[in-house]
Amino acid sequence: MKRITEMSLVLLIACQATPPAEPATTPDVETTEDAIRAPLPRSLKGTTPAGVFAANSDGTLRLDEGVRDRFDYYLSALGEDSIGNVKARIKADAFALPKKARTRVADLLSRYLQLRDSGHESDATLPERLTRVQQLRREILGAEAAAAFFAHDEAVDAVFAQIGDGQRTATDLEASLPDDVRDAREKSALPLTMFEREQAMGAARSVDVALIREQAFGAEARARLEALDVIRADRASRVDAFKRARTQLASSPDSAARIEDLFQRIFPSSEQARARIWVR
Repeated sequence: MKRITEMSLVLLIACQATPPAEPATTPDVETTEDAIRAPLPRSLKGTTPAGVFAANSDGTLRLDEGVRDRFDYYLSALGEDSIGNVKARIKADAFALPKKARTRVADLLSRYLQLRDSGHESDATLPERLTRVQQLRREILGAEAAAAFFAHDEAVDAVFAQIGDGQRTATDLEASLPDDVRDAREKSALPLTMFEREQAMGAARSVDVALIREQAFGAEARARLEALDVIRADRASRVDAFKRARTQLASSPDSAARIEDLFQRIFPSSEQARARIWVR
C-alpha cells in the first residue's frame, strides 16, 4: 500500500483527476445470511478486504491491528452503506469464527464505534489531546484491545508531539519513527528531492539527470519524464516567442487584433485556455 508507484511522480507530472461518481445507496440487510448474499457498496467492489479476523487455538479472537483494519474497511463505505448494513457485513465476515471469537468481534465493534463518536477537547495542547485520546481508547476498548489496535499510531503520535511541542527537532526524531512510517516519508519526499536535484544540476547535465531519474523511478518513468521535458521546452519556447512579438506589436494601431491573431496561430485550441495564463 505504501510502495512507490507511478503516482509518486505527481510533483513532476501534472495530472487531471476525474470526479468520483455519485455513490449509490445499497439496500438494507437484516440478517447475517442477507449480508453474506448482499452486493457490496460500489466503493468496495473489486477490492480486497483489509485486515483479518482470526482465532487463537483456544477459540478466542486474535487481537491485533488487523481487527481494526477489518472494521475500517467496512466503515469506509458509510454513506453508501448504512451503519446497520456495516454491522451486518462485519458480523457475516466473522461468521466462520468460533463462538467466543465472534462474540468478541461484536463487542469490540460496538466499543470501536463508541470510540469513533467520542469527542476531543479542541482547546487542549497537542500532547494533552493525545494523552486524552489514549485514555479514551483504554477506557472504551480496554487496555489489551487499545494496545493491539493503536500501538503503531501512538508511537508515531508520540514522535510528532515532541516535534510540535518543541522538545526536539524533526531531524533528531526521524530515527524514532517506526520503520514503515520512515520509509513512507522518504518515498513521499522523493519526487521533490529529485526535482531539486535536477534544478541544481541544470540542463547541461542531461545525461546525469536521466541517470538519476532511471535509478529512482525506472526506465519507463524516465522515458515519460524525458518526453514531458520536450513538451515543456516547446511550450516555453512558444510562450517566449509570443511575448516578444506582443511587445513589438503593442504600438501598432490595430495591436489588439494582431496580437489575438498571433495567439491563435501559436497556440492550438486545446491549450488556449491555459496559454492565456502562461502569457500574462
